[in-house]
Amino acid sequence: MNIRKKIMVIGLALPLMLGTASAFAGGKDHDKKGRDRCGSDAHLMHKLDLSDKQQDQLKALRLSARENMKAHHESKEGVRSSHRQEADELVMADKFDKKAAEKFAQNMADQQAKVMVQRMMAQHEMYGVLTPEQKEQFTALKKEASEACKSDKPRHGKKHD
Repeated sequence: MNIRKKIMVIGLALPLMLGTASAFAGGKDHDKKGRDRCGSDAHLMHKLDLSDKQQDQLKALRLSARENMKAHHESKEGVRSSHRQEADELVMADKFDKKAAEKFAQNMADQQAKVMVQRMMAQHEMYGVLTPEQKEQFTALKKEASEACKSDKPRHGKKHD
């Protein structure tokens, strides 16, 4: 991986790692309208004809996933500031240490990948609760929502009504 890609990874990974906590801090209704409009999986699941058992299973899976992510974020509290400090030291050093920056970028990318895999596993478990017919309906709803979201997004800094 060349240095530009690694710096880009640092530039992308750091805000993602640090910004995730602020997204959770917004609470339950944080940007709910936008998520519903663009079809969050939970919102789409509510459109399916789920049995009481399925609803209970999904609720338990969402709660478990939420608790896992909360525990992950709480365990990383002190680490975030040290990562920020380490990135600052690399950037503000008299001489740029490419090897250290590459190691830092790889570490950040590895951590982000682990979080993404955890999310995908949780989503897969939730999807597994659905019947084949519901899976088909969910897939169609997700595609619809994705198309609606694409056509609804503001372009290049233009304000969205």
